[in-house]
Amino acid sequence: MFPWTGQGAANAIQDAVVLANCIFNMSDSTSESITAAFEDYYKQRHHRAAEQIERSRENGKIMTGQSWIQPDSVMQKWYMKIYEYRPQIAWLPLIEHRGIGTVLPQENCRRVTEAKRADFLTPRDRVNCLRVSKIFHAAIISDVWHTIDLGRRRHTGKVLSFPVGEALEHNKSHIRVIRFRGVYPSEYLPLIGCQSIRELVLDATADVYGPDILERVLVGFTTLIELSSATLQNLSIRSDSGQLEPGNNLWNALIQCSSLSYINFSGFKVPDENILQFIQICGKALSISLSYMMISRLPPLRSVSDGASNDERISRNFNILARPRELRMWGSFGTGIGLSPVEQAAMFRMCPNLESLTWRSAGDGASSLWLVLGHESPMSDHARNFCATLSKDPWPLTALQSLDLSFCMMKDEDHATLISRVHRLKSYKAVCSQFGPLSLDALIGEGGQPSQRQQHRNTIETLFIDRCPSVTGNMILRILESCPNMKKLAADRITISEIAQGQSWICSGLESLEVYLAADDINRDEAGGNDNSINNESNIAQDISSEEFQRMQRTVYIRLNSLTRLRKLALTNRTSQPCSEKRTLDLRLQAGLGLLSNLRNLMELSFRLGVAQKMSVEEAHWITENWPKLKCMQGVWNEDESVYEEMKDIIKPEQMYFSSRD
Repeated sequence: MFPWTGQGAANAIQDAVVLANCIFNMSDSTSESITAAFEDYYKQRHHRAAEQIERSRENGKIMTGQSWIQPDSVMQKWYMKIYEYRPQIAWLPLIEHRGIGTVLPQENCRRVTEAKRADFLTPRDRVNCLRVSKIFHAAIISDVWHTIDLGRRRHTGKVLSFPVGEALEHNKSHIRVIRFRGVYPSEYLPLIGCQSIRELVLDATADVYGPDILERVLVGFTTLIELSSATLQNLSIRSDSGQLEPGNNLWNALIQCSSLSYINFSGFKVPDENILQFIQICGKALSISLSYMMISRLPPLRSVSDGASNDERISRNFNILARPRELRMWGSFGTGIGLSPVEQAAMFRMCPNLESLTWRSAGDGASSLWLVLGHESPMSDHARNFCATLSKDPWPLTALQSLDLSFCMMKDEDHATLISRVHRLKSYKAVCSQFGPLSLDALIGEGGQPSQRQQHRNTIETLFIDRCPSVTGNMILRILESCPNMKKLAADRITISEIAQGQSWICSGLESLEVYLAADDINRDEAGGNDNSINNESNIAQDISSEEFQRMQRTVYIRLNSLTRLRKLALTNRTSQPCSEKRTLDLRLQAGLGLLSNLRNLMELSFRLGVAQKMSVEEAHWITENWPKLKCMQGVWNEDESVYEEMKDIIKPEQMYFSSRD
């Protein structure tokens, strides 16, 4: 085989990469931009093809059968020419060297080059590289000027340095991201001549400026949006309690943005006369995040009194919000000036192609307290009304795959209703809620239609149901035994004996498991006790040394060892019932730790807030040999300080984050 075999394929792939880069850098989709992109592609690639024509003829003669009689010196000369004029031969798949000739510097893919530079160059290193040579300057300059952060240091409050003057004037064409975080230089508001900005952030959540200054800032920021309307992709505007009051100019500027993909609005009011524009702007983005927004109503288009039927109103609304794929909304009602839960649910229903939905009710921070006290939260009515509106017929969200309803105090039957409406569920998060048996039946059990039930069981990949009082160990066990494609599971409390008495787990692809894996009193049922009895701790202390407990613990280790893709394992996850110390698996080799040798992808192990382990140097050596990717291990390894120091010397601090006490 000749070393240039496959040059045509390699050349075609390289051409495609260069052309893709040129198209990626287009500022808009006008004919002028398209022409400029192909001209750039022509300049980069045409001379390569022109220089290679004669060389290809010579190579054709060699391949007719004459090469075997040529001296090595002649062959090497030809090979060197091949590498010189066709550098892409050694470009794929980015290997070091092959053939007789030496690989010469090559024009690499920009995306790969930028990723590699970002891995090992600090901001200071990048600035220093500018002074090395013109080649370094050309390669690094775009990285140095890519992002401008205008804010203050977190601890000292000192204003971060930012470029101004001649340096800014000469290099502003490289700027892609500008973030205003309490610092608003006149040079940047607006920045005239910078027409390739892709992300703008205005964060006024911690400002101490008066309304007059913020109004001038908003005027300059609006002008910056107008100048970047063709290229702006990500926009974030955050304020505190109506501190910012955007006017017509801002909404008109946003209407003109043709490339928006992400919008984040927080903490300001949308005037009634701009509500329809606000909805239209949301309809331009793929991802929308709305928090603590003051919106008095939805546009009249949805009004019941407009004489239109439900189907007609839904059809018209679909034309407005047909583009969003992800929508997050929380804390936007309860003050009398925000959308009600019913209106928020109606807005979700206006997005027919929505794939991910996140909703938080106002006052969600106290949800866990209400659950612990066993009382119904005042927010339960909000959640009930939201669910009733969202799940009404006809169900419009046929593309929905991900639901996050954590901290919403939604009842078990409401969770079950929504789960049964979703056609194909991949992710469901209901942290600190009343998720219970009905919800689980709708997900994998007896609820819903059989075909749909089977579909959820086979498609669910992420499930977060920790701090839910109604979630039992047997429910968690059913999930582990029934969901083959589960990748991330966070749940409440499950005991060692429950796992030992269960069946094998089929979720072999699990990557993250966060539960409270409790060492329980195996005799509590026979004694008629419960988990909260006064003598429970002493009973557990006696049980852990028994042969029966050791057998069950080894069974648990065998179950965990089957999760060969596991990256994160938390054995003392937060639960609905507070607990000062949590007793979990005994992480010693004599107790069965050696049975976890298949977890070679494990990166994080946590047993925080648990009873102190009795690990030793022997376990430390085993961990370094069998878990090569481990980066974080949180918990009390050993109460003996000398043993802990010995373990720390083996598990190097520069290799992983470790914690002796949490």
